[in-house]
Amino acid sequence: MKDIILIITYFGKLPNYFQLWLKSVQYNPTVNFLLVTDDKTKYEYPKNIKVIYSTFEDIQKRIKNIFDFKVEIQKPYKLCDYRPFYNIIFSEEVKRYNYWGFCDIDIIFGSIRKFVTEEVLEKYDKIYTRGHLTILKNSPRVNKIIKSNTLICDGYDYVEALSSKRSCYFDEWRGISKIFEIKNIAQYDEIDFADLAISQYNFHMLSIENLKEKNEIFEWEKGHLYYITEDNKKEEIIYAHFQKRIMEMNISNMKTDHFLIIPNEFIDYRNIDMNFIYNTTRINDYRNKKVKEFYRRYNKIKIKGYKDAMIRKFFRLIKKIKHKKDR
Repeated sequence: MKDIILIITYFGKLPNYFQLWLKSVQYNPTVNFLLVTDDKTKYEYPKNIKVIYSTFEDIQKRIKNIFDFKVEIQKPYKLCDYRPFYNIIFSEEVKRYNYWGFCDIDIIFGSIRKFVTEEVLEKYDKIYTRGHLTILKNSPRVNKIIKSNTLICDGYDYVEALSSKRSCYFDEWRGISKIFEIKNIAQYDEIDFADLAISQYNFHMLSIENLKEKNEIFEWEKGHLYYITEDNKKEEIIYAHFQKRIMEMNISNMKTDHFLIIPNEFIDYRNIDMNFIYNTTRINDYRNKKVKEFYRRYNKIKIKGYKDAMIRKFFRLIKKIKHKKDR
């Protein structure tokens, strides 16, 4: 079986459902994890995760000493652009593994090996494209591709991405995934996960086309994760991504190996019928305090997204003008 290590850097207070994230990690014992954080809260860490306590300033120094050009890394969120280089930044921790990667912690894992099989690892050098979970072959060929001078969709290469103060999403589809696409290297990109729309209070999957307009809940049991739709369809997935959602913790026993995830909370398992799914996925009354707060936060994120898009367009225009002048 091929070895895999997934690396996470997180500075600040870990999410309130972090212990559930750890539980989903625990049920993937053949995948190892490395967490670099400054949060020293006592958690029940499973055997397959190594924790390195570090300050953000120490990681800044480590990164600046690795690259031979001036890099920008003023805030922890900028680390996302550096995730494709974690095999270099954390070379000692990665060197013995066949595959390495990175993932978010606003997700809950199901069974990773059920989907990332030995056959998938043999066939693809890069697994997944959106940045929530990315796995890469630990080989000189892959490292060379990532550090190529290929210009991607915003008109920059990796040097410009790491030299920019703004977030360039280099770890996602518009970054290294785009480079692999340009190089015509096949990537595993099956939609076997749930990427939830941040624009909806209820759970709507962005990742699965025919489920975008349906409401879902999730059931997690002993390392397996399922989505269940309002029309009673149940299917296993590798993970659910709760991007930027504030999730309530209403689980009475954290040692449980069976729980439900409904909008927007974790709850104890109970028998599921159509009435339960309907009642928990039809909360959209703007007079509801939780709903009102959700959309207030979403509007802030939306405005920031518009601003970031305008900045990207501006820099893209500048690049085009400069390119024409250089001809």
